Amino acid sequence: MDTMRSEISERNVVISVIMNAIITIAEIVGGVISGSLALISDGFHNLSDTFAGILTLWTLKLSHKEHTERFTFGYNRAEILSAILNASLLLGIAIFLFIEAYKRFFSPELIKSSIVIWVALIGLTANWISVLLLHKSAKHSLNIRSVYLHLLSDAFSSIGVVVGGFLMHFFAIYWIDPLIAILIACFLFKEGFKIIKETIAILMECAPKEINLNKLKADVESIRHVKGLHHVHLWMLSDRQLLFEGHICVDDMLMSETKKIRKQIEKLLQTEYGISHTTFQLESNGHKDLDLIKKKC
Repeated sequence: MDTMRSEISERNVVISVIMNAIITIAEIVGGVISGSLALISDGFHNLSDTFAGILTLWTLKLSHKEHTERFTFGYNRAEILSAILNASLLLGIAIFLFIEAYKRFFSPELIKSSIVIWVALIGLTANWISVLLLHKSAKHSLNIRSVYLHLLSDAFSSIGVVVGGFLMHFFAIYWIDPLIAILIACFLFKEGFKIIKETIAILMECAPKEINLNKLKADVESIRHVKGLHHVHLWMLSDRQLLFEGHICVDDMLMSETKKIRKQIEKLLQTEYGISHTTFQLESNGHKDLDLIKKKC
């Protein structure tokens, strides 16, 4: 099931990359001909979408590689590195658009609005098709979600460019062009910062904020023969994989008798908390009063 989902995701990303490459050329050329900064900014935004899609395809392929003696966790973090690169690109484009829009406010230019309208409409249609293609996959992958947000933001910015084109065409409101560019830049900056924040949390091996460790401890300790849980580590390998390790105090018993306990704990952590990889150190119940989190390793 995961393999089929991955293949569909990769195919949809390929389609969106090709479509965005075409849109990028059309909008940048159309922006230069029409003199519209908003259309050029939308084109650069689409260029970032194209690069983001290429990076995503590369990291998706890389993440499927077999684990090795050197990369014992595999290459899942490649997707996280791609997401942070994509987000950094968003921030860079946002800063560029802020600067160019500021200049245009003080040096307005005559804009061929009819070109802006038609090119932006074509870009809008293609962007919404790409958004629909990646909608489901974005729920399961931070990497694809970063590309999805690129495309979604560009779809909304294309709407703004179309509206701006009509305002320029019928009312000669040319200052709307740099204003739209600034609004696009604000959205890019906000979303880029959000993705960077999430990826840094993963790279810093943070525990997911939605998991309450004290509740997890209580759930584990409710299992028969379990007397305590301490020295816990819970972290994200990627946006889809949670790892857990901890010391578990149990009643004094033969090692062969602990198998059932381990299976119960693994099932609990998998079904209730979505933890896919667990490592336990079983101890006698003389250690049961130690801290849940070891303050220093």
